[in-house]
Amino acid sequence: MQQYRHEGRIRPFACKQRLTAIAAILQCSKDPGPPKREGKSRYEASTGSTYRTKEETEGKKDVFVNVVVALLVISFVAPMVQFFAYTKR
Repeated sequence: MQQYRHEGRIRPFACKQRLTAIAAILQCSKDPGPPKREGKSRYEASTGSTYRTKEETEGKKDVFVNVVVALLVISFVAPMVQFFAYTKR
């Protein structure tokens, strides 16, 4: 199997593999199946968790609650203020 180097990683020529599979199907031969992967994928290789801990999320929870409440208040109060300003004239 031919390989090429891309971004420091070696990857098989998937196009050549698929053309070989299509040719096998057209010649009524057995389909060779999906491409074979060598080694672990980048998702399997990473072992660390990307989720934040409870302590990290609790520290920022108050900030997010305050922002959401402020936006809700503004979204209700601003149209009322505009209405009263336009009808006052």
